[in-house]
Amino acid sequence: MSYREMLDQIKAQKANPLPTPPVSMTVQWFERNETERCYAAIVTFQEGPGRVKLCILKPNGHPMHKEGVLHRSDPVHANKHNTATMRNGAWDYRSGEGPLKSHRELHLKELERREAAILKAMNDEQDMVGQNAEK
Repeated sequence: MSYREMLDQIKAQKANPLPTPPVSMTVQWFERNETERCYAAIVTFQEGPGRVKLCILKPNGHPMHKEGVLHRSDPVHANKHNTATMRNGAWDYRSGEGPLKSHRELHLKELERREAAILKAMNDEQDMVGQNAEK
């Protein structure tokens, strides 16, 4: 993938960044990302943009812990047989709730960091080409 393609991909992700809820927020967890298998969960750690650790509270059961749970809007869930989806399920906000602007900041900061790294690599490559041309 070229630098330009990577920058275009980042630009598209910036238009719709993944939400990441804060620790201790109550969310819904969907076993295997199936709507009819929805349970209450508490965010215990933010692993990355749209990816959290959860403590799932099934009725009449013991609390269950899941790592690497991605938001339902994550493109990885497009393949229903994806290992991450099957093993970790997916999370979403409770009915009637949505992400606050601050919940998208983690992903925006990560995208800005990646964009800066790509731009630096592009500049470094151009500098090397310029130095080689001078020799």
